[in-house]
Amino acid sequence: SDFDSVCVQGQLEYDYALTFHNVPEYRIKKLGSPWARYTEELQQRIKVTKERKKIIGYAGVSSMYFPVESEFYGLELLLEAIDAKELDNTEIVYRPIGATKEIRKNIEARFSGKSNLLIEFSQKSCLGLDTYDGLINVDKDLETFIQQISRYDLLVMANLTSLFIDLAFIGVPSI
Repeated sequence: SDFDSVCVQGQLEYDYALTFHNVPEYRIKKLGSPWARYTEELQQRIKVTKERKKIIGYAGVSSMYFPVESEFYGLELLLEAIDAKELDNTEIVYRPIGATKEIRKNIEARFSGKSNLLIEFSQKSCLGLDTYDGLINVDKDLETFIQQISRYDLLVMANLTSLFIDLAFIGVPSI
């Protein structure tokens, strides 16, 4: 670990580099967030038009961390609120993980054709990659990702997901 420099994103990483890793101050470079910079670049490339309807993004999570039936229940409650006019002029964009073909099939069988609902599965590049597939166009995936989430007026999470960090950066609130 004898690097010429160590790039840190914020004050905490800076402090840890100094205190716990004994990196000399002159070798620490305050880089900031490369992902935030790239998000800004992607936003410059895309054109986002806000829809007439309000869009609530509903973020799913891996069933390893949260029961899928509870995730579905939350989505169904939101759809019922729209049908009952408790949420007026609103559409839900459901963004499930859909890690396997079987899970995707189950989601589509249960929710395809529901009014006021659009299903947008997460891009492979946005998931934790345990293998590399050279066929994935990461740049295009991330551009599509930013274009999709930039339409949201609000994000509702079934459980905690890092998607709220991306949305906070672009100015979209989360629940």
